[in-house]
Amino acid sequence: MIETERTIKNLMKFLQESGVDMSDNASINTAVERFSNLQESSDSSLYGLTPSEQFMEKAEAALAEHQWDVARTCARKARRLDPANVDAGILELSLIEDEIEDGEYLQRISKMIAEAEAVLKERGALSDIGENAWYSLELRPYLRGRMAYAMKLNTVGCFSLAARELEALIALSPMDNQGCRFYLCAIYAALEDFDRFDALCRQFEDEVKQSPFFLLPKSILEYKKGDVAASLATFKKLCKMNEAWLELAENEMALSFDEQEAVESMSSYAMDSVEEARLCLSVNTPAIEMTSGYVDMVFDYAMKQGEKNGKR
Repeated sequence: MIETERTIKNLMKFLQESGVDMSDNASINTAVERFSNLQESSDSSLYGLTPSEQFMEKAEAALAEHQWDVARTCARKARRLDPANVDAGILELSLIEDEIEDGEYLQRISKMIAEAEAVLKERGALSDIGENAWYSLELRPYLRGRMAYAMKLNTVGCFSLAARELEALIALSPMDNQGCRFYLCAIYAALEDFDRFDALCRQFEDEVKQSPFFLLPKSILEYKKGDVAASLATFKKLCKMNEAWLELAENEMALSFDEQEAVESMSSYAMDSVEEARLCLSVNTPAIEMTSGYVDMVFDYAMKQGEKNGKR
């Protein structure tokens, strides 16, 4: 379970059991201070969690200690206790992903999502999700499961199905807390879906001018439209924001095995960093591999910049 989600659940349980008057800010502040002291002075990591969530905590702890069998057993128990806990199913699947075919993986995760959805509907959790489903802690494991499903579809080349799933997730959470838009941009570039890419840009217009996850596919699509000048201008903008793009272009927009491994194990990155550029390139690899002329264009530009700056 995500640390912030665990803390929120613990706090809400503490406030409920303490009988705090939620209309009195002073009482709430006092209770929160007591809760903070409790967190620091005792082992309250499982306080406020459901039995399923407690087994999930144990599974993650075992995973950290490389106790694979224990982790798998605890994850299985977590999902048996609550089929809506898709996090547990994803964790269990991750431990055997290399042992099963992609098709079986997709079938299993699809079944898990369907079972979770049925349970959540029965609880009424999906009937009134408000303006953003991500605000509901109860729905987050389900939403993460659907995101994992979309990512697997994307990995195996089922781009249209992946796009449909990602679009549905954005519809449920318009603020897109999971970053579906970044993968959608890359998929639209691979599919040459100019209209849906433009629509997504309008939805997230504040990011279009500053995020490489929008700018790179924009540059690729401009090239695919035949507007080479606009495509190169957009790529130059990328390089101005982050010089790592020049090196990637010199390497013909391809990551080495070690670089790809590093991307896949990355948990965070800084804006305008080498890591961000490599992640963005990795996400857009299918579109780039289909557009060899684009690779040649940015390679020539990078080489000329190197000569201009005295690096050749």
